[in-house]
Amino acid sequence: MKATLTGIIILALTVFSAPLATASDDGNTQPKFSANSLFYPNGAIDIIGTTNGTGNVKGIRCNTQNGMEVEIYVNGGSSQDLYFSGGDTGWVPMNVRFTSSIRVRMVNGNYYQDPGECKVSWALD
Repeated sequence: MKATLTGIIILALTVFSAPLATASDDGNTQPKFSANSLFYPNGAIDIIGTTNGTGNVKGIRCNTQNGMEVEIYVNGGSSQDLYFSGGDTGWVPMNVRFTSSIRVRMVNGNYYQDPGECKVSWALD
């Protein structure tokens, strides 16, 4: 009897705590996918131009030979910089929430003509 009651309590806690773990993204978002490429040294280009609304950046993936910097501007604030070294980064999971605007751009600060590509998975609420 005690083991059954303990099992029911554990099951109930698991069921009721699962929605709390995903509270930052309730799944009612409009998924989007943006990509851009950059070739010239000391160049910069937007992956996501400044948008209005609320949502989140879900993941970033870059592929470059010598490295690429990604700047994320949340709600019009200063940039949060990520630097990816050469190669394919694979999908880097993120959960960057924004309430008014988001802008993501890639910067090739190398002196090489280094083709680079970055992709961003994001969503608006």
